[in-house]
Amino acid sequence: MTDNEASFKFPPVHALEIECATHAYEGRFSTETNALPVFSTRFQGATLSKKELAEAQKAFDPSLGIITQEDWSDAQVRKNQWYIKFWVPIPISLFRKKDTRMFRLKASVSAVDDRMWKKVTVFSGTVVADVSHLRKHKDMDGAAARA
Repeated sequence: MTDNEASFKFPPVHALEIECATHAYEGRFSTETNALPVFSTRFQGATLSKKELAEAQKAFDPSLGIITQEDWSDAQVRKNQWYIKFWVPIPISLFRKKDTRMFRLKASVSAVDDRMWKKVTVFSGTVVADVSHLRKHKDMDGAAARA
């Protein structure tokens, strides 16, 4: 997010929306559909401080949905740009019968433009990415044998 007013020290964020859902492989043999994803979650307002994140490391509660870091950080690329870290709880059960799953992620940020007192919403593009589950006996042991 970029703010062109140099007076702001922190982003003037009013609302943050983040959504993540499984994305079906397209093709004749696909058994899933994007209209009814197998899994979906969204940001419900749960935030953790840097200290809480260090303590929670691997114990996020999936019922909280997507979790963000409490504070926005200065991007330090250009003046008045910020970013926020977030974590998506993906159930391991999605990988019981599949080695790879595709996910679609989209976000939006609403901010108040102080110059015009108008709420502005910026939408991200939809990002599609995959996550692979490495099975030690199948992938890792074979790699060790080849080395």
